[in-house]
Amino acid sequence: MPELDRRTVLRLGALVPVVGLVTGLAAPAEAAASPYSRSTWSPHVGKTFALSWKGGTATAVLVAIGDLTGAPAGAVTRFSLDLRVASGGTPTGATTLSRNGFGSVSLFLSPVDRGVTDIHALAVVNRL
Repeated sequence: MPELDRRTVLRLGALVPVVGLVTGLAAPAEAAASPYSRSTWSPHVGKTFALSWKGGTATAVLVAIGDLTGAPAGAVTRFSLDLRVASGGTPTGATTLSRNGFGSVSLFLSPVDRGVTDIHALAVVNRL
């Protein structure tokens, strides 16, 4: 099975709305909001997510939603998600984030150094 890289994940994410529109399939109610919208994530700041990726699992707390350099402050589809890993491995690459009442979504996560002892992972959403 081929490995997923960031570019492939982004391409697949762009096709999801098209496939749903063409096939007429409705997504489950808990997954109805777009993972590429800041408002989807805002209610979950401070909440714990289960993470899984090829070769590992972890739990992480969504600690912040940040603005991207060059994007307007509070941009709806241009932001970063900062997750503090609470237990398990260090997520890297295509990772599934899930939580009861949220559903699940796959995003590309990268470990980041915040200059503290905690492990953090960052997802960037940059949709124009």
